[in-house]
Amino acid sequence: MTPTTSPASDTDPDPFKGLRIAELAAREYGGTGIVVGEVARAQPTFTRYRMTYSSDDLTISGLVDIPAGEGPFPVVIVNHGYAPPDRYEPGFDSWRIADWLAERGYIALMPDYRNYGDSDPGPNPFHIGYAIDVLNLIPQVASLPQAAPGQIGIIGHSMGGEISLWPMVISEEVDAVVLYASMSGDVALNWAYRRRYWPVQRQAMNATALIYGTPEDNPEAYAALSPINYLDRVRMPVMIHHGTADEWVPYEWSEELFSLMQGAGLDVTFWSYPDGGHTLRGSDFDLLMERNLAFFDEYVRGDVNSP
Repeated sequence: MTPTTSPASDTDPDPFKGLRIAELAAREYGGTGIVVGEVARAQPTFTRYRMTYSSDDLTISGLVDIPAGEGPFPVVIVNHGYAPPDRYEPGFDSWRIADWLAERGYIALMPDYRNYGDSDPGPNPFHIGYAIDVLNLIPQVASLPQAAPGQIGIIGHSMGGEISLWPMVISEEVDAVVLYASMSGDVALNWAYRRRYWPVQRQAMNATALIYGTPEDNPEAYAALSPINYLDRVRMPVMIHHGTADEWVPYEWSEELFSLMQGAGLDVTFWSYPDGGHTLRGSDFDLLMERNLAFFDEYVRGDVNSP
């Protein structure tokens, strides 16, 4: 297993080394296995546990919902969106989706990522550290005795959708990907948007520019980091959801991604939710999850008639 490349210093002749899509696709992923810990919540249909796993030289924390029964069960990795790390609670932005899936027979893994929860701190330029933590988790799913071999899906919301774009263009083990109100697959666009509109992240974006330069300084390097430029590597079906009244992430970004994927001849579906916000609620959330369940049943579980 190749170790994660740490952010280079401002004197490094190539500060982007190890971060480009081509380099990330060439390295190996995995770890020592998922360690299931204490019970966090017990329900008749599933039990939620605390978990840890390894990501290169880091230990990553998280939660896992395991359905009642012997299994084996298909697995979905649920990638959470942004929260300030000092205010984050495990399960933020992921437990509702995870619980919904677990009640219907899916193991739902909720990684915290590095720098969140009880995870070790680690480098995270352009959120690629978070993506590496998910890429390292995927092969370790096989260490769960209740997991069905070779049945893995991913869903990500907001920043979690952004993080899911790296496995979408890199992993050969993921059967289906759902992007829900996702940030862009264009690293330069995300950097500029966060710097301009999200004051809580502006300082981090400015610090990034001191090391890597701005997209205007290094357009080719930023392009080489961006999953949206590597859609020819996508091997699995993809489903996209977005509310038209999203107040945090531009709805047009999902429209653009859908158009690009369609143009590339990929298996992609786009669902629009009129007047839906960044986080869908009520009947919109129910519809979102019914569509996700049908999608995962077909492409992950492999049986559209599964309970």
